Amino acid sequence: MKIHAFADDAKLSAAVAEAVIETVAGPYKDPTAIMLAGGSTPLAAYSIVAQARRRIDPKLTVFFSDDRHVPPWDEKSNFGNIVPHLHRCGILDNYVLRVHGELPLEAAVNDYEKQLDGFFKRNGKIALGLLGLGTDGHTASLFNADDIKRGTNALAVGVQRPDGLQGISVTPSVLARVERLLIVISGAGKKAMAQTLINSPETIAAGLAVKGHPNVELWTDEAAKP
Repeated sequence: MKIHAFADDAKLSAAVAEAVIETVAGPYKDPTAIMLAGGSTPLAAYSIVAQARRRIDPKLTVFFSDDRHVPPWDEKSNFGNIVPHLHRCGILDNYVLRVHGELPLEAAVNDYEKQLDGFFKRNGKIALGLLGLGTDGHTASLFNADDIKRGTNALAVGVQRPDGLQGISVTPSVLARVERLLIVISGAGKKAMAQTLINSPETIAAGLAVKGHPNVELWTDEAAKP
């Protein structure tokens, strides 16, 4: 796993923004997606992207690594927090695959599965994917080995989150299709888990989720650098 450390959170956000800008610009011959994650550092990066107002390839699709099982107008919704930045970039809702958290959990999981499957059936590829890393070792909304196991042979899975909410997450089957995966973390509180991801990836959900992936990069600020 490649490690890229930036001087501080602001420089990390700027670098993530540049990676997103390059990805959304294309050009692409086939349907191409970018997978976005929630979190403070990615949100700061999306704000930079929105302000840049760069070219968006018309073949681009945007989807999310995960979301809480809440309606899109809820303040905890990744989609709800991110979509204003997408709109400012000129990315309209019909180019976005989202978790319909206003549906019952099983229906929301099945709906997201169908959306992702439809994209892949159009020969879609995922050029770039962003992920986070929790202090408990989770990534996306894959919190433990059972979440990963239940996602076998699926593209989406419903989970019980430690915060009491339920969630919907992509599975390792989706992550395996991402050409370039960036795990983005910042702050001293993430340093120990970043070290675990490097040294003992099989002991945490994040490591299991990206196991065998040939192109995973860990992007950190100096405080979180393992």
